[in-house]
Parts: sequence; structure tokens; C-alpha cells
Amino acid sequence: MDVLMDGLIYEEQVQQRKVVAAFLAGYPCRDEIDRQLVAAMRTARFGLYRIETILAERAEIELKALVAEATDTTLINVGLAKTAKPGAILALRVLRLPEFSMASGVLFPFAAGKEQRLVREWRNKQGLERYAHFFKLSRKEGIQIVFE
Repeated sequence: MDVLMDGLIYEEQVQQRKVVAAFLAGYPCRDEIDRQLVAAMRTARFGLYRIETILAERAEIELKALVAEATDTTLINVGLAKTAKPGAILALRVLRLPEFSMASGVLFPFAAGKEQRLVREWRNKQGLERYAHFFKLSRKEGIQIVFE
């Protein structure tokens, strides 16, 4: 259900606006944290990354962007920092806040060594079709990691 909701909220368009943008347009921010989260949700993009380094004691995962839609980032995630390995490939949506970056709640992990093929497949699809394709690939070829 999380995968379906993430895909529909961030990728599906209604009247030429993404669902997340339409919802957030009428969302009353109560404080600065709300404003930061709303801004992060508005600009969140599904991307393809390679894990460069992991600092488990700080729950930091340094990610190298593999596609134009993404930029290098450091992700904070306790479970991922304990179980992922450098070189693994992640398809995920990053929410960038002023103090840290986090995933939207869903990620599709792949083993190291599949980078070139995954980038080629990335370029062949767009939007919800791309998201669904990477979900299906992760069900067939994905690796097990803990994501909290």
C-alpha cells in the first residue's frame, strides 16, 4: 500500500498538476517545520542513486546521483545505514530539508553491479510508468535491506 500511495501522490497528475501539489496548495502550514516539510514534498523527485559510503554510527548514507533528475545527497536512515552496502543501487524519492534529507517512505534497492542496466531502463520510461517499472523490477531483482 505504501508503494501505491507514494506513486499516486507524487507521480499521478490531475488537471495537469501532481496530486501532491494540488493537496499542498490548500494545506495550512502551522509552523516552520510544516513549511519546510511542505517545501520538501513539493520538490521531491524520484531518483536513482548509488550508495557511496555509510556512516552507521550517524545513520548517514552518502548517495551519488546516477540520473539527471537526481542530485548527490546524504540520506538519514537508521535501518538502511545498518543493513545496506556501498555500491548498492537505490531508486527512491528524496525529501530535502534544511538540516537533513530523508526518503519519502519507499525505496527500491538493487545489488551493486546493475548500475548501467538500471540507468538504461530509467531513461526508457517516465513518471508513474517509470515508478511502477522499478517497483516490479525490485520484486524480481531487489535485495533485502531494512528501511526505517
